[in-house]
Amino acid sequence: MSITRNVNGKCPKCNSDINIKIWDSVNAVYHPEEKEKIMKSELFKVKCDNCGSEIALEYPCRYQDTDNHIMIYLIPDFSEDQVKELNDDLENVNMPQMMEDNKFRVVSNCDELIEKILIFESEKRDRPIELCKRKVFKDIKADNAEISPVSILYNHNTEGEYFSFIGCKDDKGEALIVPFDKELYKSLDIELVNRDAYKEGMYEVIDGRWAATLMK
Repeated sequence: MSITRNVNGKCPKCNSDINIKIWDSVNAVYHPEEKEKIMKSELFKVKCDNCGSEIALEYPCRYQDTDNHIMIYLIPDFSEDQVKELNDDLENVNMPQMMEDNKFRVVSNCDELIEKILIFESEKRDRPIELCKRKVFKDIKADNAEISPVSILYNHNTEGEYFSFIGCKDDKGEALIVPFDKELYKSLDIELVNRDAYKEGMYEVIDGRWAATLMK
């Protein structure tokens, strides 16, 4: 079940009192409508009734999808100690065998949460995708040394899969996107399988820093 609570806050624009609904946990199976709000970047927003300002909030929230064996914890600016604490809690739980292959992840913002959901629901794995990002970024930077994206995110639409370079523009002044290289993904996936790199069962941070560490 999803878990919510209400807290009182102040609008940063007009200083009016606002009531904020906090989502401590979202269960995508029982509450698919809340999952859709996450995917539209709406769940972590609140509107001030007085001035109409829309306020984006990010706070610790656990996203669970038992059908797809996904457990993702959104923790803004998380520390290694917080990840360790989550795993210590897991060790104290008599985990059903069906949960041993769950993909437990920790992400630091809503965009990363959305990306993980998209990756896993596309029946892909986030480890080779992070390595793909690193390779694509290296290739682009070789031609444009000044490129410096805020983040690189996997996405897809009716036209196919791609990487969005957040904060970067192409030659036409549009958001920079790079087509997803399926062959590169497959080769990196096979390499990670050969390395036995797909053990699950604990919370992990699989991001650009993870990819950089692995490549060392």
